[in-house]
Amino acid sequence: MADPITLGIISGVTTVISTGFQVMQSQQQAAAMEKQAEYNQKVYEMEAEQEREAAEFEAEQHKKDIRRLMSAQRAAFAGSGVDLSAGGTPSVVQQQTAMEGELDRQAILYNGEVSATRAENQARLAEFKGKSGASATRTAGLIGAGTTALTGASTTLMRLSSK
Repeated sequence: MADPITLGIISGVTTVISTGFQVMQSQQQAAAMEKQAEYNQKVYEMEAEQEREAAEFEAEQHKKDIRRLMSAQRAAFAGSGVDLSAGGTPSVVQQQTAMEGELDRQAILYNGEVSATRAENQARLAEFKGKSGASATRTAGLIGAGTTALTGASTTLMRLSSK
């Protein structure tokens, strides 16, 4: 059987090696968490951009639809013999159509901005979770490694003192 000093040295070396592996593992986990968070953040940022682009496209399409509707109204009024230059009801109808169309267009843009802002908030949250989670993982790894080192040292000292 080996002498207590040799056993103590072997125990100490294995504790150091084990501690090193724990630290390395926690660093790898933290790096993986950060990469996942960065990926999620980019996905949400792209989603925000797509929401804005989709809203702008939809708003532009709506604007074209309103123009076509107003043209159809003018044609219907003219086909009915109504003088459009005289003002009155046809002009009011056209103004009302234009106003409501613009309000709808603005609502489309607003809803797109709300969706984009929601996605941007998710991106910021993903970034925060990645940083705080990685930091917590690193800290937990270091604490675990320290615990392993102290437990190993304590065990070694107990063995040495009992001989």
